[in-house]
Amino acid sequence: MISSKTPFQNVGYASLAGGACAIILSILSGNIFFILFAIVAFSASFAIFKYGYLLAPMFTKGAKIVEFHDDFEIPPSQDVVIRKTNNVYYATMFLGVKIYESISDKPEDRKTVFTEMFERLLANTNNVFSLTSLVYAKDLSEYRAKIGTARVEAEIRLTQFKQTKKPDLSAINREKRLIELYTRQLQSLTQGARPMGLLFYLKTTSAGLTRQDAIDKALAQSRELKASVSNALNADVFPLTGDYMKRCFEWEKTLPTTPQELEDQLV
Repeated sequence: MISSKTPFQNVGYASLAGGACAIILSILSGNIFFILFAIVAFSASFAIFKYGYLLAPMFTKGAKIVEFHDDFEIPPSQDVVIRKTNNVYYATMFLGVKIYESISDKPEDRKTVFTEMFERLLANTNNVFSLTSLVYAKDLSEYRAKIGTARVEAEIRLTQFKQTKKPDLSAINREKRLIELYTRQLQSLTQGARPMGLLFYLKTTSAGLTRQDAIDKALAQSRELKASVSNALNADVFPLTGDYMKRCFEWEKTLPTTPQELEDQLV
């Protein structure tokens, strides 16, 4: 089972412990070396823990590290899972999906439009894919605080985008949609709705006679799927790499057993 912490995050904890020891030693000895070591260790631990999911694919790709498991492998790019069965290679890619509109609080005519859009997506997609949703209950008070904070942050970003010399309209529209989403969520909470977490991701698989042939086909399918889903559902679709991709792969076999476990794996 894939741990909820990346290898880089484990190194981050070790760096944090090293930094704490260095601080204690520096206080006891007054040695400037220990103070500098503490600063470097804490800086490294923060970067690794916070951005390990980005650093891991960059590191493995640069070092050309291939992960081999019992029945699959992950290449240095950390963006595809490869299996070989009966001399045929199968490449699987995962895509994250962010949907900014909730269908539940839409009027009936808008619900009909959304359903038609989803049907159009299915009709225009030539390859097999899966759309997985993980649903779990959230803690009410903590969720309300997070949504309020997220809305304020989105409002700040929106103001900053508007004040630039050349405003990015796509970024402005994205922040507006986020603010509208957070506002609707807060309003539903005040009306007694129970907060539910919903996580979407896509999976597509291709086959080839060679490893690279399977990867190239999977990449083409994921690009086509990204364009189709983005247009049909008015959503942001993005490739999942590194630890996030591995978690989706693991979720295909075993789901998190509690909401807290799921949220911990998303850190």
